[in-house]
Amino acid sequence: VLDGVSEAATHLARAVDDQGYFRYMIDAPTNLTLRGYNWPRHSGATFFLAQAAAVLDDPFVRYACLRAAGRLRDDMMRSCGSLRCITPEEPVAEIGSSALALIAFTEIVRTGADGGYRPAIAELAAFLRSQQRPDGELMHMYDRAKSEPIDVQLLYFGGEAALALARAHTITGDARDLDASRRALARLSGAGWSFFGSRYYFSEEHWTCQAVAELWERAPDQEALAFCARWHEYQRRLQQDADDSPFDAEGSFGFGPLVAPRITPASSRGEAAGALAEVLLRERAAGRHDRDAELDLVQRELRRALAFVLRSQLHPGPTHLFADPVAVRGALPGSPVDWQLRIDYAQHAGSMMIRWLEVDALGRAAGGH
Repeated sequence: VLDGVSEAATHLARAVDDQGYFRYMIDAPTNLTLRGYNWPRHSGATFFLAQAAAVLDDPFVRYACLRAAGRLRDDMMRSCGSLRCITPEEPVAEIGSSALALIAFTEIVRTGADGGYRPAIAELAAFLRSQQRPDGELMHMYDRAKSEPIDVQLLYFGGEAALALARAHTITGDARDLDASRRALARLSGAGWSFFGSRYYFSEEHWTCQAVAELWERAPDQEALAFCARWHEYQRRLQQDADDSPFDAEGSFGFGPLVAPRITPASSRGEAAGALAEVLLRERAAGRHDRDAELDLVQRELRRALAFVLRSQLHPGPTHLFADPVAVRGALPGSPVDWQLRIDYAQHAGSMMIRWLEVDALGRAAGGH
């Protein structure tokens, strides 16, 4: 797993240019950089590089991380009313870029890579708090021309913001950050997902589950934990066995044999499974054993997803098919038949591997496996 982290991080670090931009998407066979860019994914990839730099103590990865982070802080933080957010020079900003940048900046400070990001952490946390409604929900867009929030909700951003504010609190010590995170999580796992049939259908909640784990020692939420546990029960019904598909799909998540298994869903669900396992391990270490059976199921889900992702990594992959095998080594493709390499594919896979390492260490310390 450490080799997988190193390969993914080195691939992303090689892809950060002197200006702090990533090669956002690469066609693996030709090594051509494809068009497009996405700032939330830039922020997420920066977060993983900060994680990996600390785990590996690798200066090459760390300096690439700081170039990418510097691009966010020094060039992409712009006025959003009286506050500042991460956004291109456009009239409307979304909160995902700011939330994921905040997550990255907290990791940079937490691991000692650069304490100079503390002011930016406080600024981005203040912006996210300003987007929160009284019921805990966040407004996911901001009209910079009118200096007012736009009350719409988009996929992923709510969970990212809840996690970002929880992590910000560990750096700022500002009780408002903790309260905003706690209320956002309660909304995501409670009234915000309450409708007929809501117990039998779920959205993408991998960031939400990570927020549960991040808050557990400071603001534990049993309802949010139960919500996350139900989400994983739902996901385990979708986790494929070896004979479910003509592809190498063991441990992946899918809907049938005719769809090639996607790599990133296994990575993101692995991140979330690691978060839930962390909480359950801490509960067991505290002498509460009523959820040990569930812990075993979650750890098995995580191990199977991890194995699938590691098998899918270009480590080095079929090098005879690549124009430049070194340039794509360590990356993750979209699927066995999708050879585009996007930065968030490597980010989610690498972050899941690091989460597994943390859970494995916690389990060994608790006398488990």
